[in-house]
Amino acid sequence: MTPGAGRTRSRFFISFADPDRGWAEWTAWQLEAHGFPVEFRSRDWAAGDNAVLRLNKALEQGMVVALFSRAYFDESDGNSRDWSALLAADRPLIPLRIDDSTPPTLLRPLVAPSLCGLDQREAGAQLLRAVDGTRRPIPEPPFPGVPGASAPASAPVPVSAPTAPRVVRPAAGPQWQDACAVLVGVDAYDHLRPVPAIAGNVHDLGALLRSAEFGLPEQHCRLLRNPRDPRQVLRALEWAGQITARSGGTLLFYYSGHGAQDPESGRLLLSCADSLPHTPYTYLHFDRVREQITLSPAVRRLVVLDTCYSGAALDLLDDALPVPSVEGSFVMASSGATEPSREARGRRHTAFTGTLLEILANGLPGGPPLLDAEALFEGARSACEDAGWPTPRRQVRNAGSRIPVVANRWSGNRR
Repeated sequence: MTPGAGRTRSRFFISFADPDRGWAEWTAWQLEAHGFPVEFRSRDWAAGDNAVLRLNKALEQGMVVALFSRAYFDESDGNSRDWSALLAADRPLIPLRIDDSTPPTLLRPLVAPSLCGLDQREAGAQLLRAVDGTRRPIPEPPFPGVPGASAPASAPVPVSAPTAPRVVRPAAGPQWQDACAVLVGVDAYDHLRPVPAIAGNVHDLGALLRSAEFGLPEQHCRLLRNPRDPRQVLRALEWAGQITARSGGTLLFYYSGHGAQDPESGRLLLSCADSLPHTPYTYLHFDRVREQITLSPAVRRLVVLDTCYSGAALDLLDDALPVPSVEGSFVMASSGATEPSREARGRRHTAFTGTLLEILANGLPGGPPLLDAEALFEGARSACEDAGWPTPRRQVRNAGSRIPVVANRWSGNRR
């Protein structure tokens, strides 16, 4: 299956569970209102049609928008046929979460943006970000999400060009004076190949965060270079939780180093200085990091993973933030669940971190005056793709995409 590949103006098939019909109708309208042809089984399939044959034909002729939910993954229902067929067909797929359920193991590597908890305009923007279309006003069905959140029925959500960052102005500016950061970099190893650029990653990111531009207090920034014991990282996160308990601010966790996948669970492993190849117990399991982030009272959580196979961490944070006081979380991963990251040999930074630092320090051309997590990620994703590097991935929960990061220093925004 190829998520996100080949996004042309082809026909879209909406794959959904019957209890989620309202979401399916709303999704179909959003796509059709922007000029995309849609096949909708409850509308376009006639009585007596062979559902299996119609599904196979839809998979052969176009792309699939799959609405991930508890009902969708319920194997006692016939809808499990849909996603089983998707896996077998190896067709381009756009998965979208409409609740906080955890997908089956085979679907977990897919990066699935969440519409859960968003208002109508935000959900529409999330849906349409990856499919560029034109307006075609038709009567809009009712939005099935957050009650009372509405947008004018005659105005579909505008879509930016695929390479342009989403332009959003958060209600409040960055408040790094109340934040806490744990930055981990492993550039020297006893048994694995060294990555000298990682030393530049951690040093320069720490210096930037503590600069006047950000204002992160020195005592709120913990840098761990070449830790040998996974407990050093976990203790640092525990310390960060104590800081954010007093400030109620943002928690930033950054890791750069060799990554691996657990051979049994497929979950992400973060290397330490003395990690051994193919020996999972010598690594830091990201599950443990996830637990510490869950325990943090920070109201905003920003996680940046610059490591091979970092996309394997995305779904692990899906149910980690159930507390209503959490405004949102945003996870940036330098590559997919089965992809290596790029070192960019001979450079001071690795490819992904170097791209982020460039945007943070010098701004994002054409971006908003205030960069939020989504604008920062989209800028980095576009730059990495243009350079031929692995495509970064993300996972967003609640209003995590609007976490304010820094004022855009691009010269076009200066007066």
